[in-house]
Amino acid sequence: QERLANAANRARERGVKIIITNANHESLRELYLNNYTVREVSRYSSIAAKSLNRNKYEELIITCNI
Repeated sequence: QERLANAANRARERGVKIIITNANHESLRELYLNNYTVREVSRYSSIAAKSLNRNKYEELIITCNI
């Protein structure tokens, strides 16, 4: 996760438009505190083989230079 954040920071400095999605964990929020917009969203996972395991999950959408 730190490598991704470092790569995003280098791209941000070049003016690249950035959109990152990731799990909603406090440690990830801390990596993107400055210079990024962080939004929490719920999403439905339909990938699980058993329908009982298909649930809603909280994720982060992290953007910059958009």
